[in-house]
Amino acid sequence: IRIMALALARSGSLKRAQELAARLPNSDDSEIAGLKSRLFKDMAIATSASAEKRALFAKAAHESEYIFARKGVWYNGINAATCRFMAGDRDKARRLVRKEVLPRCLAEKNKDFWLDATLGECRLILGHYKAAAGFYENAVAAAKTKYDTAPDELEKLVTKKKQLDDKKVLDAYHAGDKTADEIVAFILGNLPEEE
Repeated sequence: IRIMALALARSGSLKRAQELAARLPNSDDSEIAGLKSRLFKDMAIATSASAEKRALFAKAAHESEYIFARKGVWYNGINAATCRFMAGDRDKARRLVRKEVLPRCLAEKNKDFWLDATLGECRLILGHYKAAAGFYENAVAAAKTKYDTAPDELEKLVTKKKQLDDKKVLDAYHAGDKTADEIVAFILGNLPEEE
């Protein structure tokens, strides 16, 4: 069921994927919790209503926090922090990154492009833009080495790196047109619309 739900989510059939995922048992399996979180996150991205978007990001964060508290796996932790950030609880997201996710990532012995991408996201949430850009650059280079063609996730990494390098994005922040949190939310890909 999990694999079918994931395939449906990847194809954009979120409602059907959510129906299948609802049949999955609550468990301490990080793949199941990750799928449920992903579906809430995808639904949040797909909606334009700000309140609904924040509520869906909060549900996604809850799913990832649940499994992160039990398993301590850094990818569930960064998903929780990113979704918390997008739900509007920026301080909690930063605390989670600073106290839990970043230390686990730095202690990780198996280095790969996903770890670099996660370190980039950690730095982004903390407001360390140049460090984030460096980690995303490393992640993109490592992913290109691993894959002959660029998968969706690689494209997202490239986009995040380009946005961090885009002088207009940072100029908007320095000019006072956008807050740091708005810039980070934009780069994470889901800036909530004005109400």
